[in-house]
Amino acid sequence: MVRKSGNQVQNTNGLTVRKRLQSEVTFGIISTNRKAEMQLILSADFTTRTMPKRWKCFLNNCGGQIITSPSIEKSHKPFELPPRNDRMSRVFSYLLLTRGIDKDVLFEFVRKKMIYESAYYHNAVFVGYDSSGKPRHAHKRGTVTSNSYKGNVAGSQPEFSFHWHGTSDKMFLFEAPIDMLSYISMHKENWKKHSYAASCSVSDRVLFSMS
Repeated sequence: MVRKSGNQVQNTNGLTVRKRLQSEVTFGIISTNRKAEMQLILSADFTTRTMPKRWKCFLNNCGGQIITSPSIEKSHKPFELPPRNDRMSRVFSYLLLTRGIDKDVLFEFVRKKMIYESAYYHNAVFVGYDSSGKPRHAHKRGTVTSNSYKGNVAGSQPEFSFHWHGTSDKMFLFEAPIDMLSYISMHKENWKKHSYAASCSVSDRVLFSMS
């Protein structure tokens, strides 16, 4: 019979399995091969998911076999930009009128295909490109004031999030694309010569790709 006490496994005598195994290894009670197996067991991470099988293995004296659960491979969805809408009326209305972004600043990003309106949900999409001009990241922001939806497109690479490359040694980092556009709108003079980046998350990896 086995019961769990805190983060350790106990037998009915109140001695932890881990301590008992450690004692066997330390005092040479077991054979060399058994000792090597037990060292592996003692160094392994005990998780809630794998503990029951390992307890059974220990208590049934199965020779120190390590039982592990099969690894689960995560499928990664390939990056793909959301389909474009044929008009940008909702994005223009939201960014210009609701958020107060400067018209000239916004049009410059639109001209470079860094901002557009998605077809299905009419989100504002902020696109980040790599050095060869290939889209690698896209951040979506809802344009309805009652719904503050925001999120990155699946498969986006954070090191290529929404950014602007300038020629000066000044670089400005922001959390969100709209924060970045708002700052540029308030500091328009020679803004194109500086570099700006929006992490679109808590990551700062975009800075390393721009350095």
